[in-house]
Amino acid sequence: MRGRIATLFTSHFILALVTLGFCSALLFVHTTATVKEQLRDRLRATAALLAQEFPPNDLDAIHGPESVTEEPHQRLLRKARELKHADADLHFVYICRLEKGRALFVIDSDETEGQTKPGDMYEEAQPAAF
Repeated sequence: MRGRIATLFTSHFILALVTLGFCSALLFVHTTATVKEQLRDRLRATAALLAQEFPPNDLDAIHGPESVTEEPHQRLLRKARELKHADADLHFVYICRLEKGRALFVIDSDETEGQTKPGDMYEEAQPAAF
């Protein structure tokens, strides 16, 4: 009788552990998906808010590397860098446009030698981003 009770207890204990593990995995997957969705929504809202700082007419005046020395590019580049430095959560501030199915940089706030120039192709751009 004791052996049977021990076996029954052990089987119920294992079942409880498996159920707990399954529920924990489901909770983890759900929480991860929720956090990703909230982050994506926050990024979209931030991008929409920042986009208001860059007048479309000024962006239309920037077309290629020759635009780097022109006033619209210089002014918008300063603005992009100011915004980047004003918010510790922002690591990159850049603007791209879609031309002939390709994403091209217009403004890149990068302050290193690796800064992209207007007209450079954004190789890693996802089509869904546009």
